[in-house]
Amino acid sequence: MNIIYKLTSTVILSLGLSCNLFANDNAVGKMSESEVSAKLPEIRFISNLKDEDSFEPLKQQAILANLSQSAPGCPLSLVVSVETPSTSGGDAAAFTSIMLSASTLGVVPVVSNNDVIIRYQIKVNGETLSEYSYSNNFTDTDFFWAMDFGLSDEAKQWVVSTTETFAQDLSTDEKLAELLNEYAYYFSDLIKES
Repeated sequence: MNIIYKLTSTVILSLGLSCNLFANDNAVGKMSESEVSAKLPEIRFISNLKDEDSFEPLKQQAILANLSQSAPGCPLSLVVSVETPSTSGGDAAAFTSIMLSASTLGVVPVVSNNDVIIRYQIKVNGETLSEYSYSNNFTDTDFFWAMDFGLSDEAKQWVVSTTETFAQDLSTDEKLAELLNEYAYYFSDLIKES
């Protein structure tokens, strides 16, 4: 499978480079930062979150209107990952509250304190072009017998709220603007006007 991918990538790259012979320098101008959102091609979406939790809020952002869950072979990817590392104080609080909750047969709730880090990566052919990380700290309480693993409702709302910040940061990304200028240079006839 990997050999087929490399062969296909090589053929597409060579066809793209041969288009340079016929490219019209006057027809394709440099893309400014304000035009990045209008010119974004299709982007493949990959995430470790539930799709409904992260895909729809991202797709609603104008710059990510071409986000797709089913774009195999697409060279551009948006990889969204969420991590919940515990803090040193959070580990101590969790241990103490679990012991207290266990001694009361679950009457006293368990307190946990974790950082939530959401990472957005723009990848081109598997290599990271740009990366944005946002973090926040959350303290949650659950009863011992009804503990819910995963993100709390408050953390999920915060994750959704980061989509707007990410879209604003992405629209001013110089590396992405350079990539899109190069894309427009070689494939100007394939770019759809928004």
